[in-house]
Amino acid sequence: MTVFGVYCLLKTRRMISSMSVVPYTVNANSSQKGLALRIETHRALPGLRRKVIEVPTDTVFTSDRLGIPGSYVSTPLPPTRKERKEEQRWIREQQREKHKDDVMATIAAPFERFGQYFVRGFMGLRDLFSEDGFVHLRIKGRNGTWKVDRDFIWALDNGHAFDKLVKPELF
Repeated sequence: MTVFGVYCLLKTRRMISSMSVVPYTVNANSSQKGLALRIETHRALPGLRRKVIEVPTDTVFTSDRLGIPGSYVSTPLPPTRKERKEEQRWIREQQREKHKDDVMATIAAPFERFGQYFVRGFMGLRDLFSEDGFVHLRIKGRNGTWKVDRDFIWALDNGHAFDKLVKPELF
C-alpha cells in the first residue's frame, strides 16, 4: 500500500499546471530580448510550494503537438426559433416524467450514486497507469520530462500558438 502511495506521488512530480510566455533579456548587459516559458508545476501534497521555472523557448522540445487539429474543433450554430421551442417542450415533458418517477428515484438514488463513484474510481486508476492524453516536454539542460495534460488545458488558439513557439522532437 505504501509503494502504491509513493508511486502516485511520484507520478505527479513534474506535471505542469500552468505555462505562460514572458519576455526576458539574454544578458544583463545586452539589449537582446527573447521569449521565455514560465512553467508552474502541480503540488504533490497540500502545503508544498509549487515549483516555478523560466526557460527560453528554444530550449524546450515536445513529444507531440499540443494543438488540436481544426477538424476536431466545431463552432455550433445558434439554434433557430423552432429548435428552441422543441427543446422547451422536451424539457417540460422530461420534468413531468421526472415528477411521476420521484418515489422510485429516492429509493434508487444511493445505489446510482455509488455506481457513479465506482466507475469514476476505475477511470481514475486507468488514467493513473496509462499516460494517454499527455504531451511530454523536454528542457535542454534539465534532466527528466515534464507532462502536460492535453485534455484539461486551455490554450490560446487551441494550442497552435504554443506549437509555433516550441519545436516538436521525438524522444
